Amino acid sequence: MSDDLVDRLLDWGRLALSRRGFIGLGAGATAALLDSREFGSVGDGRKDEHKALQAALDRAVAGPRPRPLLIPSGTYQLSKPLQASGPLEIRGDGPERTVLLAPPDSPAISVGTLAHGQPSGLVLRDFTIRSSSTSLAPMLDIRQYGRKWIVDRVNFDGAFGDRTGVRVWSSWVGSIRDCSFYRFGTEGVRARRAAIVIKPQSLPTGNGPINNVAIADCAFERVQAGIDLHDPEETGKSTVIHAVEIRNPRFKNSSVKGPVANSIGIRANSTSTFNVVVTAPFFEDFAVGVSVRGWGWAITSPFAQSADTVVELVTGGGHSITGLVLDGAAANAIGTGVRCRSGVSGRCELHLWKSVHGRKYLGHPWVDDTKGKLVVIPA
Repeated sequence: MSDDLVDRLLDWGRLALSRRGFIGLGAGATAALLDSREFGSVGDGRKDEHKALQAALDRAVAGPRPRPLLIPSGTYQLSKPLQASGPLEIRGDGPERTVLLAPPDSPAISVGTLAHGQPSGLVLRDFTIRSSSTSLAPMLDIRQYGRKWIVDRVNFDGAFGDRTGVRVWSSWVGSIRDCSFYRFGTEGVRARRAAIVIKPQSLPTGNGPINNVAIADCAFERVQAGIDLHDPEETGKSTVIHAVEIRNPRFKNSSVKGPVANSIGIRANSTSTFNVVVTAPFFEDFAVGVSVRGWGWAITSPFAQSADTVVELVTGGGHSITGLVLDGAAANAIGTGVRCRSGVSGRCELHLWKSVHGRKYLGHPWVDDTKGKLVVIPA
């Protein structure tokens, strides 16, 4: 039996189940799954699918009980962003099976508005968003979207454009998990936008802080800037970020000669950043792993295989680094493990560091502490 026939049989079965209400929002749910093909979507990669997919989305969020929307396997060209402001679930057949081609100058999906009191319930999962433009517009825009939103198993391919994969404007309790970000920014050139931008924007009706955002198990490959806390171009208009957790991120570039110039994994661009927890980050061929501004960062078990600087403490205080491991390859040396800049005004601590190969691959002193603000507690 051919793979194409298997796919068609699976699609027919899925559609039949959805029409009978057996596929729902989650375990135990019974809400019928809408299929975008019922509204005229094709997925051939050529037709403009905006009208059909927007009609399907409008139907999915209409009424007292929203229904999840399936966009089946295929490639869907969008001339304008899909937009919604109510509880929403969009799912595909899996990354690289369901592919949305973002408009050249706007997001593929834009949810929420810059207003208070929006409903919770955003779920996006199992598809790819791809762009071939150099627009600074994000591929996915989340604008003050209530509580408990989830972006799960979504791949973002920037095709080396200097645009953002996910931008979060203002949020309470959201998560980006098990996503991949590929080819963001031109290698060697400083990026204006990161793959993920956490952007706490001031709102017309008051402040719009970020509270409790988790980024878990995401991969960043051939990316010039991975995660920005505060947009570097608009920090003057922003408010505060509280409690961001970044778990198990993987940052890898493709260089065989060492760190890619101007590349950075995680970057804070404002001192109004509080209580950021980074757990088990991996860095290979990045110029800077983590650049810290604000107060009370906790970085646990960072591992670097090739970096000019693994952790850079720029401002603030109360930061702690625990379990740093440096393991430079022969051609891809580590420059500095921790650099503590003069802008740091409070005490910081480095606990339990280790260079696996001693000082053989360390190009500079493993700690650069210009003002003596870093307390080093060796293993």
